[in-house]
Amino acid sequence: MPKKYPELEEFEVRENEVVHVPTNARFTAYPGRSLLLSHDHGKLGRVLKNGDDYETAEVIRIATQLLAERPSLRKSWTCEICGQSVVYGPEGPIEFPANYFETCFLRDHMVGNECFAFRDLGGAKRLLADKR
Repeated sequence: MPKKYPELEEFEVRENEVVHVPTNARFTAYPGRSLLLSHDHGKLGRVLKNGDDYETAEVIRIATQLLAERPSLRKSWTCEICGQSVVYGPEGPIEFPANYFETCFLRDHMVGNECFAFRDLGGAKRLLADKR
C-alpha cells in the first residue's frame, strides 16, 4: 500500500505542541519560540490498524511549520506615530497592512523591514521633530 500524505485537519495545534492525531506523533517547541524542542513519533512510521501508513517526513514538515505559525507566537504592535498595526512572530514582522511602507512616516529609517519606532519610539519622535 502507498504511503499516505497527512492533511492539515489531522493536526491539533496547542500552545507549545502540535499533535498528528492519527499517529499520536507529538512535536513540542520551546515556549514563545518556533524551534523544535522534542518529539515523540507515537505510531508514525508504522502501519496503523486501519491500514494507513503516513509519510514520516511530510508529517514532520507540516508539524514543524504549524509550530512556527501557532497563534501564541503572534503579537500585534501599533505605531504611535502613524497608527499602523503590524503582526510580529518570534523572528520579526510577519503581517503588514496594505501600503505599509508607502504610508509609514519613517519609511526612510527602517531597520530591515522593521519600523524604527518599534525599536526606539523616543528616537523616532525626535527624528520626526527634527524633520519639521
